[in-house]
Amino acid sequence: MMMKKRIAILLAAMMFLIWTPVEKIEASTKNISNFVLKYNGAEIFTNTKAVLNTDFTVEANEEDVQEMAFTITGAGFTDNIKQLRLVRQRDKKTITILAEDVSKNKNIEFKNGTTIEGILTPAARKELSRETKGSNKDHPLVYSSAGIYDIYIDFSDGTVAGTGKMVVKDRPRIIQTNPRDGENFVNPEAFSERFRNEDGTYDEGYYLRVVFEDIGNNLELRTTGDNKPLPTGITLYIEGESENFADQTKELRSSRNVSKNEFTVYIPLVERLKDGQKYKVLFPERTLVEYKDIVTGGNHSYEWGFDTNYFPKTERLYEGSVPEYYDYYYPIIIDGSLFTPLTTIRFQQSNGRWYDPYSVRVRDEETLYVYLPRNPRLLVGTYDIVVTNRDEYEASFVYGVFSVVPEGEYIPNEEYRVKRESSMGMIKEMLGTSKDVLDLESSYSNASILTIDLDEWMGTESWVRELQYRVRSYDRINTLHLASKWVHATLHDLRLQAGADSRDISLRVGRVAPTVAGAIKPKIIGRSVKSDFIEVSGENFTFSSVTLDIPYVESDGRGLIALRYDEDLRNFYAIDCVVNPLEGIVQIVSSQPGIFVIIE
Repeated sequence: MMMKKRIAILLAAMMFLIWTPVEKIEASTKNISNFVLKYNGAEIFTNTKAVLNTDFTVEANEEDVQEMAFTITGAGFTDNIKQLRLVRQRDKKTITILAEDVSKNKNIEFKNGTTIEGILTPAARKELSRETKGSNKDHPLVYSSAGIYDIYIDFSDGTVAGTGKMVVKDRPRIIQTNPRDGENFVNPEAFSERFRNEDGTYDEGYYLRVVFEDIGNNLELRTTGDNKPLPTGITLYIEGESENFADQTKELRSSRNVSKNEFTVYIPLVERLKDGQKYKVLFPERTLVEYKDIVTGGNHSYEWGFDTNYFPKTERLYEGSVPEYYDYYYPIIIDGSLFTPLTTIRFQQSNGRWYDPYSVRVRDEETLYVYLPRNPRLLVGTYDIVVTNRDEYEASFVYGVFSVVPEGEYIPNEEYRVKRESSMGMIKEMLGTSKDVLDLESSYSNASILTIDLDEWMGTESWVRELQYRVRSYDRINTLHLASKWVHATLHDLRLQAGADSRDISLRVGRVAPTVAGAIKPKIIGRSVKSDFIEVSGENFTFSSVTLDIPYVESDGRGLIALRYDEDLRNFYAIDCVVNPLEGIVQIVSSQPGIFVIIE
């Protein structure tokens, strides 16, 4: 009986679930359908109209910033508004306006489920009108807050109303150029373009490219008085010259990349640009590019520069052959000119196989230090050497100029061997002579104080010590200290000689070669020589003074005299000196180079 009662109750409950009507509940969707911006009561932006970034400028004397008000219409709005967000599409730059700021000022107000009203705060307006400029003083790149902004209303319950947009435009601005500003070693052939005309024919020529930010994808070229989009005012010059390589008679061309919001303008050139030149380009501030839907006042100007590539010149290979088990820590050296940090070297064997060196170092644009391949090594055979400054800019040592020979057949370099190498430069021992040369790195050519211990760098075996380095016209070493056991020399204001034949300074300081000493010693008659013959000589340099501390031997110092030999006049001349018997040296100060000796 109890069981039947329970079943009856269960059936009744089921009938209630089946037949009781349930109220249908639909989730409300929050969305934005329109955004209207007004200033002084007049509409300055709607969904169908762009606004200029300058329209948001907050004037210093503007009192009522609430005059810039917005109205948002949509659906599903509630009164728990947290904030409004403007999010720029291209980089997610976000401008936020709180519904109520820390001072309890109400910036956004809920009207009803379809309408929200508010003001653009001064901070938001300043951010929307923000504009910064690049480093070029007269014609810089311009960066602004222009762009397409997605509009969002955030509510305190975590819901968001979106899909609204605000289009903020600026005067058309260049965001990219080809070639880039400061780009080096550009191949002029890279500017070759081919355009299809409406009649099916093609125009070919050389064009530079500039890319504009195209907010809304409706930029266009504007015509000039000839009803053509001519490059009026655009200039392209070689630095220091006046010829304009921008063709003023040919029309500008353009293309559009909708996905990137970019508008590319092609600037026609008179001819292929010249190799090895520095160019300056100016895109002027005028209405060459403009939006279809709003008047901005014409595009921003921009000026940039680049230089074109050039062929390397190879003049001399110092190491024509190496043994098959060569020391890959020592480079072969190529002299020439117009080398760059991008210069590459390749070895081509007679069978057509190519090898890349382990590394290449460029010095002063005139010397290449080429470190031979390590793994695998170059095989026994003959090789052409191809020197390239990118692309097809190449020069070659050909016809088997370089060879790897079996170990027993190797003939060493006939001029020098590399004795030492460091950050200061390379020490070369000149074969068949008693002379060492320090190829000083050019970074040391313009210094306040430079000290070099010649004995430490070159050893004490060599007679003649020479410094070689390349300088610019304004380079100078204020004080150069050179130390050795035979002389301590201090040169002041060492620099390039006016009217020098080249920018390569060669400076010899130390003992002269024995043959030179033997040739001039007979000119000293009736006197005893008490020191080595010390030279301060070379090519293409001058100095204000040189101080020499020369040791003397076999003398008490009382009757010592200093002489300077003038290599041009071929004669000795007495020169003032100070004898220091405690140190056993004679100190000489001279304003001229020459060969110095102490006599008694």
